[in-house]
Amino acid sequence: MKTNVIITNYNQGRFCTTALDSVLKQTVLPNKIIIVDDKSTDDSLTQIRRCKSNAYNPLKIPIEIIERKTNGKPAGCRNAGIQNLDQDCDYVFFLDIDDFYYP
Repeated sequence: MKTNVIITNYNQGRFCTTALDSVLKQTVLPNKIIIVDDKSTDDSLTQIRRCKSNAYNPLKIPIEIIERKTNGKPAGCRNAGIQNLDQDCDYVFFLDIDDFYYP
């Protein structure tokens, strides 16, 4: 079973570690994590890039960062993430960056 997670962000990068940690504590781990930034005006991209590093991703699950050039609101972010799913993905999970999954 191949899964991907799409995490959307707009000016909430400070929550990146909490969101990412919650994904990495699941019993079924994703094959890829896609973080879509919706043209944030704060330091979100810096925070997200830090989360992509091995310190926050010890399992080395591929993390793809998509930087949107225009603000598309949540639906635009999710659609951008969907366009970058693995072709053979069976399940897609959505998470806003300021939320988390329970283990």
